[in-house]
Amino acid sequence: MNWSIRKVKESVVTIISQEFDLHPILSRFLVARGFVDRSSVGSILKPTSSHNSPFLFSHMERAVDVILKAVKKQEHILIFGDYDADGIAGSVVLFRFLREFTNKVDFFVPSRINHGYGLTMKALKEISIDKYSLVITVDCGMDAICEGNYLRSKGIDLVVTDHHEVSALLPPAVAIINPKLDDSYPFKDLAGCGVAFKIVEALAEALGVEKRDYLTPLLPYVALGTIADSMKLVGENRFLVKYGLKFIKKSKPLVFLISNLGLNVDNVSVEDIAFYVAPRINAPGRMESADVSFRFLMEDETVNLNRLLFEIESINSKRQREQQRIISRIGPIEEGFYYIYDENLHPGVVSVVASRISHTYRKPTFVISLIGDFGRGSARVSKNFKGLYDIFKKVGSCLLTWGGHDSAVGFTIKREMVETLRMRLLDELVYLEEVENRLVDGVIRFEDIDAKFVRDLVRLQPFGEGFDEPLFMFEKVEVRNVWKEGRKRRVLLLQDLIAVEGIVEGDLEVICGFYDIVGTPYIEDSDGRKKIVIKVKDAKRL
Repeated sequence: MNWSIRKVKESVVTIISQEFDLHPILSRFLVARGFVDRSSVGSILKPTSSHNSPFLFSHMERAVDVILKAVKKQEHILIFGDYDADGIAGSVVLFRFLREFTNKVDFFVPSRINHGYGLTMKALKEISIDKYSLVITVDCGMDAICEGNYLRSKGIDLVVTDHHEVSALLPPAVAIINPKLDDSYPFKDLAGCGVAFKIVEALAEALGVEKRDYLTPLLPYVALGTIADSMKLVGENRFLVKYGLKFIKKSKPLVFLISNLGLNVDNVSVEDIAFYVAPRINAPGRMESADVSFRFLMEDETVNLNRLLFEIESINSKRQREQQRIISRIGPIEEGFYYIYDENLHPGVVSVVASRISHTYRKPTFVISLIGDFGRGSARVSKNFKGLYDIFKKVGSCLLTWGGHDSAVGFTIKREMVETLRMRLLDELVYLEEVENRLVDGVIRFEDIDAKFVRDLVRLQPFGEGFDEPLFMFEKVEVRNVWKEGRKRRVLLLQDLIAVEGIVEGDLEVICGFYDIVGTPYIEDSDGRKKIVIKVKDAKRL
């Protein structure tokens, strides 16, 4: 892959650097990524400036009124959450808050296999729904038209909190809190747990309780769900994630999990949550029931945490074995894409399997689990492709439902249409555009990474989806040594007599010798000692 340096206006770099007292190299990085004025740069460096009042949602007062009415009358409230980490985390946020004021709140999470996604009649028929006066959805509910009418017929109020795309028909709810629906709310990219947190913020304000006592302990769960759902870490999400990670110790369950994983509780990163914590919270919902994840995040007793974590780890191991069983049967192919469908594929792992195959072999991948007359599928492309969403617009007539974005799409399909979809994709995938250039934020040297650079790099955290880490080119670097440390491949890098450790990412092959490299400087915390390490993402031997 070729490397191209992002172009910037150096005059703007100078202004940003001076106004925010920011290292010139990191100022150039911000400008290269499109942060070119006081407001946008301020939203990165001072996330509190992006924090919005929950009452900007046009239905928020209605939602608060109906929830507080149920609380004050001690009526039964049901929180109906989604089965992924975002839905579970958001349900925990709402449940932990409400239980401070009422003991009449319950939780239900549907089964991916038995009930399907969202608020369904199948799920409602399993619940003793007549005991409740109020149902609050978390991370679902926008398509619950029939279900909303059913609840209304029983005199049960419905409050929908969601962040998914909006269709023409809306559920018959007392209030719908969804930033994608609401023109009056300025930030559209909240996760489901972020929307649940806005409800809690509004309730706290209406009740006049101390926000520091009631809301700060909930932020770690919002960070977990936001990262797990791959939401963009810009705008209000930066506020929620930055402070969620900062106050992670206020969540005993998350501290317990992080410590058991051997991670540093004092310096938890977005990557730690994304690659180690979130998959474990997600696993039960993928394979069996997400109820165990909810109970774990609601628990504060060590004995119970230990028992529940053992159960989660067992399910996660089962997930890993199932993924590996499928992936081990896959090898390189000459064809343009992978298309896999099978009755023996667990529907809970299709998205992970598709992601892993597309990343490993750098080809578009479609994986479908067949159950009875239907299939549940996932499509993934690696970052060197774009245009997947547009292709699904063209083949959508083959599908029952579909949704997603430019690198990931989930869909359902009738069994009889599986081969038809494959044939349509053969025609359409020729239009999938391969990205030939890796964009780099600048060319720097090891000597540029001074104390101010390190301090300002910390100021720019967290990095993640929508705000990727800086990516720099380092020219004429000598690889002096290569070794393995656990799962990591480490290298000793030398440039102008300055030595820096590096970690080689992915399947990149690096041996001793001279290279131009592309990588990201980051701060590694080992036993309380911080040092700069280069994540080596690409290399060209000289």
